[in-house]
Amino acid sequence: MKFKNYLTKLFILLIISLVPITSFGKNEKKITELKISIKLENAKLTAIFSKLKNEYDINFSYGQKIIEDPSTYSVNYQNILLTNLLNDLASKGHFKYEVDETTVLVKKTKKLNVQQTTIGTITDRSGLPLIGATIIEKGTLNGTTSDFDGKFSITTSSSNAILIISFIGYQNQEISINGQNNFNITLQEKVADLSEVVITALGMKREKKALGYSVGEINDEKLNLVPQENVLGGLSSKISGLDIRRGGNDLNNETYVYIRGKTSLTGNDQPLVVIDGSPVGDTNVMGGY
Repeated sequence: MKFKNYLTKLFILLIISLVPITSFGKNEKKITELKISIKLENAKLTAIFSKLKNEYDINFSYGQKIIEDPSTYSVNYQNILLTNLLNDLASKGHFKYEVDETTVLVKKTKKLNVQQTTIGTITDRSGLPLIGATIIEKGTLNGTTSDFDGKFSITTSSSNAILIISFIGYQNQEISINGQNNFNITLQEKVADLSEVVITALGMKREKKALGYSVGEINDEKLNLVPQENVLGGLSSKISGLDIRRGGNDLNNETYVYIRGKTSLTGNDQPLVVIDGSPVGDTNVMGGY
């Protein structure tokens, strides 16, 4: 009887001794040996830690700085060591960690600003490059402009800088770099401001108030109000300051165009005519259009 009781106590003792081995949730390995799989898009550190806690019973301890950190990260790993994931996140999220048995202690570190060169292309909705668009690093005076192909290059003070893209007649757009170095940016037109934007003779968009000269406007309805033999006839007496005269009553006589009177510093009072972006020196060219 005593021997039987002894065996019973020994059996109970063995069961109790096994309990600590299986008490670490779903994994029986040390945290440093644990392999995990995780996939999240644009998640904060707290969301990543919470998912690991729910799926692998891993406890995380962190302070207010981690909770308030607005940065997001995308992770997609299959069957990798937990320590590899933590090392990757630590380099991006600027924190350090320590493993204490079943708990990972996380502490925020000071972020080091690293300069980064970013390139990109700015276009409108139709894919045409926007020449002279302004690119400014937010909160600084650091900036540049796009070239004739809409391309730009800017070196920012941080890999997490924000770029402000602006162009006359278009809505401003803010781009967060987040370590990326190449962007294709499409700006949207400001519908409310279109009436304040002038397409100059050379095809460049400028605000009317930014031009150093006056602008005369005429629409197709006014131009075709009275049938004329050419465009110059249709413009006659319809734009302030524009004087159009015929050399006589014959249809073959030349047509003369004067802007704000017959005065010139160079002795040539003929205006510059631009058709579809191409300057034309002789006003008679307009006669056949």
